[in-house]
This record gives sequence, C-alpha cells and structure tokens, in this order.
Amino acid sequence: MTLTPDDGPDENARQRTRDQYALLTEIHGESLLIDTDDPADFGFICRNDSVLVGRALRDGEDGEDPVTLLTDYLTNTRAGDFGPMPPQQEQSRTGLGRRFTLPARLNPSVDGRDLLATLAEIDAQFGPGFATPDHLVHICGKGLICPAAEPAETGDTLPFPYLSDDPDAGDGVDIVVIDTGWYDPSLGPQATAAATPWSWLSGVTGEPERLGVFEDPATQLLYPYAGHGTFAAGVIRAVAPACRIHVLNLDVDQTVHGGGVHEADLVDRLYDALRDMEWLDEEDPRREDGHVWPDIISMSAGCPTRLDLPSVSFEHWGQDLAEKGADLVLVAAAGNNATAEGFWPASFDWATGVGSVDRDGTISDFSNYGSSVDVLALGRDVINAFPNGTYKLREGIDKDKTRSFTNYMATWSGTSFSTPLVTGLIAAELSRQSGFRSATQAQKDVLLAATLYKAVDGARSVPLVGSQFLY
Repeated sequence: MTLTPDDGPDENARQRTRDQYALLTEIHGESLLIDTDDPADFGFICRNDSVLVGRALRDGEDGEDPVTLLTDYLTNTRAGDFGPMPPQQEQSRTGLGRRFTLPARLNPSVDGRDLLATLAEIDAQFGPGFATPDHLVHICGKGLICPAAEPAETGDTLPFPYLSDDPDAGDGVDIVVIDTGWYDPSLGPQATAAATPWSWLSGVTGEPERLGVFEDPATQLLYPYAGHGTFAAGVIRAVAPACRIHVLNLDVDQTVHGGGVHEADLVDRLYDALRDMEWLDEEDPRREDGHVWPDIISMSAGCPTRLDLPSVSFEHWGQDLAEKGADLVLVAAAGNNATAEGFWPASFDWATGVGSVDRDGTISDFSNYGSSVDVLALGRDVINAFPNGTYKLREGIDKDKTRSFTNYMATWSGTSFSTPLVTGLIAAELSRQSGFRSATQAQKDVLLAATLYKAVDGARSVPLVGSQFLY
C-alpha cells in the first residue's frame, strides 16, 4: 500500500513492519514462514521446513532421545500422513537444540503453513515446547522488526550520551557486541577515510559487515541498517572508554547483508566465535576448555516466539554457560513493539533486558515494557558513529526518500541503543571493583543504584539507569 500524510502514526508503523518484512523476504526468499496473512500483525518469523527438538542428550543421561521420539511419531504413529523422512543435518553443539527437518505433509494445509499445522499436532502428542520453530533473530523488534526508526542526519560531531569524563571507565573489561558487524572507514576495499574518525572507538576490533556497508560503492549507497553494530559499539565506548570491544556480525551467509539469522545458526555460531576469540591472552584464566568468556555480551537483537515459549537455542545456551560457571552478563534489547509480550533472549531471567526511555525520562512509545524489560535507559535520539554515504529509506511514509550522511555521525532510536548504554554502565562499574571482580555483581550494583520507574503496565517498577543523560 501507499501511505499518505493523512494516515495516522499507527498505520505508518504497520506499513513499516510490512516494508521490513519485505526486506527480509528479499534476503531469505521462500524459506521464511510468518504466522499471519498481514505481516503487520505477525507474532513470529521462523524457518518453514524445520523445528528445534530439545537438548541433545549427553553421554550418561537417561531418557529416550527426543529426535528418536519425533521420528517414530511422524513415520509410524502418523504413517500415511507424511512423506518420507528427509536427511537430517548433523548438529553436535553442546547446549544447542537440534534442528529437525520435517517430512512433507501429504495433505498440505490450505493456508500454506504446513509447519504450524504439524507443530500443533506435535504439541498434542508431546506437549507444547517439545518442538519449537527455528525463529528468526533480528535487530530488536516485532511490530517493528528492525530499529524503531531509520538513522537520521545530525550536525553533532560527538556522541550523546556524551563521552565519560573518566578515561579509565571500563578498564580491563572485555565485551562482545553481537550485531551487524564492525565498520572502520579506514580499512578494507570500501575504505573512505584515511583514519578512523571516531576517537572514542580507537582499538575496537571485530568482524566486518559481510558485504561491507555500501550496496553501491560507486555512489556510496548504504545497505539497510548498515553501521548498526558500529553505532552500538560507540554507545558503549562513550560511557566506558577504556573497555575492550569485539564486534561479531549476525550473518552466517556471506552472500547476503543483514536480514537476521535463525536462532540455531546464531547460537551455533556464537559458540565458535567465543572459542576463536584472540583478544584474550592465552594465559587468561577465563579460557576454559577452549572457550573464551568475555565479561559482558551486548546483543541488540532478539525475537518473539510461538506461544511466547522460551527460545530453545538461547535457553540451552544459557543453561550451558551456567553449568560451566561462566561469570558472564548478557545485556539484550527488549524489543520495539510497545507491548508486554516476550522478546527472547531478553525475557530470560538470566538476561538483562533493556527497554527505552526518551530524553525527558518517559518510556519511549516504541519500547516493550513487560517480561523482556529488567531496566530502562535512554534509547531515543541517541547520537553516535555512522558511515558516510547516502541512505535510502525503506519504510513507511518516507519510503524511497534519501538521507545524506557527511560527518560520520547519525542519530538513531530503539532498544538497540539503550542496550549498549546499559552495557557501558555495567562495564564502568565492573572496572571500579577492587580485588576479585565479578560482572554479575557489577550488573546487580548498577540496577540497585538506579532510580525506580513505574512501568506503563502498572504491574511493577523497573530500574532507570543513566539519569544523568536525561533532561
């Protein structure tokens, strides 16, 4: 549809969701499934051919393997309803729910959502949660799949929240940012500057955005949401300038840019990325069994789920870290749908879910406020590092208009950016600890010292941090 200036903000938001889903389908093609006819009303997005089935049983554990149970149900109990069992992908990651490719239904669903029909039948046989969709993890949203707004130009040359006056804040703290990747304009085939223009990002490392930031390097046309990970890293460094940051990109397919990643792929890849980190010394005691445990992981991404059940891949990953005794804090975006619905992994008790407030301290109209929110921080009109170039708007009433970025800065809104602010505050607090240092204790201290804010659902109060950045 085409929006006009007479359309209200609700319809503009709905159209933005449709436009964002169209971008996802451009990238993922027909492999995605959405649970509603109108993308503006979707509850979740997932793979259309497979489910995730429980924790892979380990040596010495009792009980029948869930994959064996499901295979028997589909091929024997339901013989005649399904076609032959397709080959299954080998997956052996500790803590990862295994991906199970479903056989074709011999009588397809009228609405084309065969996977959901099969899941309903599996629920009836084994109970909800025995098998779950392989959800698409995207950059902080549901009603808004991506950030709450597209990036806008700013005349500012310094970040807001402003740079900390304590140059040692964050010293000795290691942070992994899980996002779109890292962009240094002075490096690589798309280099556009002789030196990195952001002094507060000096020394940051990371995986580059898979295809660079330019959709068309000749005209410097930027990809959708290019620079998102660099912006998030900049927010952390603004409040914890001495911390070490390594930025990972979400993408697992090197032929596409952005577009999210399925939860099983992301957690699988996260294990590899943490094992392969080289920014900790070989003698660092946090290296254990080939793993590297940073102090904090900052994730400006997540997803809603079918039946609002926990994301099985993240659930098992969290259990695995707990079993290994990792003193690790996950700070995750709460989502941009202005609802109390779950958003995972932020909704887990062991994650620190971050919602957004405006500069006047009121909760942002896009921010989630329910189970996914443990803390609130500034997420509206945040200013930080951004690539120079031309950005073509892809969403809503301003679709196809362009914005020109010329000073390596932008202003952006969303729980994507309140999340790294909380990450930076925890890093600063951790660096102030003496003796044995604990990231989980630093997280508790930051939240305990915060102002309590009455959440809009009226059910509880949540901490509001970084009040010095509000006015």
